[in-house]
Formats: sequence, structure tokens, C-alpha cells
Amino acid sequence: MAGRIDARLKELGIELPAASAPAANYVPYTVSGNLVFVSGQVPFWNGELKYIGRLGHDTDIETGQAAARTCALNIVSQVRAACGGDLDRVQRIAKIGVFINSTPDFSQQPIVANGASDVLVDIFGDAGRHARFAVGANVLPMGVAVEIDAIVEIAGRSGPMVPEDWLTTLPLAHRGLHQPGGVCPENSLVALAAAEAAGFGAEIDVQLSADGVVMMFHDRDLWRLIGVRGRLSDRRARNLARLRLLGSEQRIPTLHQVLDLFPDLPLLIELKMATDGSTALAPAVAALLAGHIGPVAIQSFDPALVGWFADHAPAVRRGLIAYQRHGFGHRSVEPLFRPEFLEQSRPDFLAWHVKSLPVAPRIAGDLPVLTWTVRSPRDRQVAARHATNIIFEGWMPR
Repeated sequence: MAGRIDARLKELGIELPAASAPAANYVPYTVSGNLVFVSGQVPFWNGELKYIGRLGHDTDIETGQAAARTCALNIVSQVRAACGGDLDRVQRIAKIGVFINSTPDFSQQPIVANGASDVLVDIFGDAGRHARFAVGANVLPMGVAVEIDAIVEIAGRSGPMVPEDWLTTLPLAHRGLHQPGGVCPENSLVALAAAEAAGFGAEIDVQLSADGVVMMFHDRDLWRLIGVRGRLSDRRARNLARLRLLGSEQRIPTLHQVLDLFPDLPLLIELKMATDGSTALAPAVAALLAGHIGPVAIQSFDPALVGWFADHAPAVRRGLIAYQRHGFGHRSVEPLFRPEFLEQSRPDFLAWHVKSLPVAPRIAGDLPVLTWTVRSPRDRQVAARHATNIIFEGWMPR
């Protein structure tokens, strides 16, 4: 059922833009207590940059106000993502900061900023009335006319925002909702923000650095994603944190950062199998999850890692990842499924390669079956017949 603010948006004829991914090494918002801190929003509209120009030179006040209004609507989109889709949780727009690309002799910044203030009051009523500043700037990113950040007070949850059965009902974006081209790389903070904004969960990969820090990264080798030789496990976390993913501004995050920045995002965490058979990753992940109350589950190809959770952290839902055909992983560490893995791992669910579906009833029993990685319409049809949920990539489930 649509909420009060959603109904107000419809009444006003306002359509919110898609929440934009950051253009550099930051996240679109953070949540601290009941405050949402929204990063500076420029006038993007569903991926298209609008309103390039300078007030007092080639852009008039009305156009500047339209740019400010668009920035404000992007702020509302980010807040909606931070609130799990429920804008009724907004208690107050506490403050906005308005930066206006303008000439030294232009002095109408407050009039331009009203383009943002007016629409926020229209949407939220008295809760949209805010403190603010409006200042001129001699240049803004990408030459835009206006950039605005915000601080928003939100209410706590009145009930669960994520369904209890999310693991079997909510599509999971493979390594986050990443995109080709490097702006939003796999297993990056912006890819997780994109998944959350789109209403999906996220499947991520973790492994240990040389000094025992849990890092979010898929490959054992750094070459494909970083462009340097060597293994992630041979480098310390501080060194890894400086490396850029696919040449972007995004860096390799720690699992601690992920849990702190995305407390409500449903996460399916794959524990990468160690080449030396070590299970040290399991207690390191469990220690981080011990204080986390958000929706989370773990999975691994390694039955020993899954079994560790069965023995030591049984409250964390755990899954065994498996495949039965050599089309996947014939040169990888991850082994083909063997029946004895079930006894070793004692999983709560199975994560089965889509090309190996269906799972034989004698294997699956009553266990839910997730499937990976669903990349095509044919994969989707197979998944619909033989699995309870999908881990997807390259398209948007609807």
C-alpha cells in the first residue's frame, strides 16, 4: 500500500528520478542513528546530466531554480533508499546546503535555492521546512549549475522493512548491482548502494587480507579488477584500501565498512575457499556479524567453512554453494559437489549453479534452493521451475 508521502507525490504529479550512483570514492548517503547524511546531489535525471551552466553568465534564475529542484528530488530519492522505500519515516528535512555555480557579481543565490526549498515543502509539508545555506561557487563538478547536500531526520522502523523470508523471495544482485564500464564496479560500495536503492538484496564475496581483515573482493588474484599482480591474501588491509577497482574512484571495502554503511541491506555473504584449507575466515566473519542485527546469511563452496557456522554460530543462516558440471570452475579451487559435503556443512539452504539445475530430490530434500548466476531469459525460466530465489547479474528482475 502506498504511503502518505507517496500519495502526496502522486497528487503533485512528481516522479522521482532513479537514485544516482556516486561519481567518485564515496557513498550516496550514510545513516547515523536517526540522521541521514545525503552526499551532494547534482541535477541528474535517470542517468542524464541536466542544467550545465553558470548563473550570471549563461544561465538565468529560472533555469537555476529548475536545477535546484532537480537536485532536491535526487535528495528525496536517496532518502527513500535510506528509509527502505518508506518516505513516511521522514521526520524533518533538517538542513540543506546549496552550492550555485555563479559569477562573482551574481548575488541571487537565495532565490535560486528556493527551487529546492519550495519542492521539499510541497512534498513534506512542515517537515520539509529546513535550515539551509546558499553560496556561490566559481565551479562545480561537471560544470553543473547547482549541487545540494542534505541532513534528514528519520524515524525508526515501525516494523520490519525487509520480509523475514527475504533469502528465498528477494532477488539478490550478484556482487551488488554493478554496471559495465568501471563507474560502478562489482563488490563496491556504490554497487551495494545501487542494489539497496533498487529494492534488491546483494550477494557479496569476502576473503582475508594478510593481516586478517575481512575484505569484500571476489578474485584471489588482483589483476582483473585492480591491474596489479599478486594475491589479495598477500597484502595488508591498509595497502588494499588504497587500490582502485577497475580504475574507478571505488576502493576495496572491508566487511566492517559494508555492515556499518548498509545496516538494513539484505546480504548473502560468500566466504571464499582458502587454497590451503584454512577456515580462519569463518570466525573472522562471525565476529563481525555478532553485533549486526540486519538481514544476513553466509554461503561457501567449502563445506568446512559452512560447517564451522553450524557448530559455532548456528543462528546465522548458512548455505552450501555447489555445481555438478565442469562448464564452471574446472580450473578453480572450488570442487564439484560431492554428497558428503551435505553432512560436513549441515546447510540451511543450497545455492546451485543454474546450469546444474534441477537439484536431485535426494540431495535437496526439504532445503530451499537458490540459483546463480541468472544472466539470461533462458536462465530465468530454468530458475523459475527449479529454484526458490535467484542471484542475478546483467538485467533487472521485475
